[in-house]
Amino acid sequence: MSNNLKHSFLLGLTLIACLTANAQTLQSQVLCSGSMGYASGVQMLNYLSAQAKNNDRIETAATPNYFMSCSYFVRPHLALGLTVGMQSLSGHSNPDRLGASSPYSYNQDYLTIGAEAVVVHRQRKYLQLYTVYGLAFSYAKTRFNYSYPTYNDGPQFKTAYYPNIQFTPFGLRVGRALSGFLEVGVGYKGFLNAGISYSISAREDVKEVGGE
Repeated sequence: MSNNLKHSFLLGLTLIACLTANAQTLQSQVLCSGSMGYASGVQMLNYLSAQAKNNDRIETAATPNYFMSCSYFVRPHLALGLTVGMQSLSGHSNPDRLGASSPYSYNQDYLTIGAEAVVVHRQRKYLQLYTVYGLAFSYAKTRFNYSYPTYNDGPQFKTAYYPNIQFTPFGLRVGRALSGFLEVGVGYKGFLNAGISYSISAREDVKEVGGE
């Protein structure tokens, strides 16, 4: 009986040590990822404007949001990082608002650069639940293609800069060093964002540089 209690006690200590180590593994981790998103904030605004029939342009096609992100865990459950992404949209003028006076098609390219904070709520061996907060600037370039040479006096292209955000209340990552993830949110990465990520530890590198 005493041996069983001793074994149970040792097993409990082992489990506690494992859980404690697991909770600390995120500290000093570098996480890099690539992803594709669907239904960006720009697309959502375009859709709402189209429903309200107050948009001069009608979006007809869009690529996914392609993003590369890299973050560093400054705390066991908090990572700060940068993200860079791009998306292209295309469509044509809205005849209900502009009539046939200036028909055109357009192509629109977006480049987004932002800073993000990742807050991890649950961390298990192969499972992670987290939230993402992002603040970014987007650069948009729109090229106009007019249907008739007569209308080529109109703007050929225009550029714009504007602030952008991302709020992802639900993120799920499955795996260890190499993992897959799915995010649900709103903003520059889209309503749905999925991809793969890889994490490495920077702790040993820091010790080597310090000569320890």
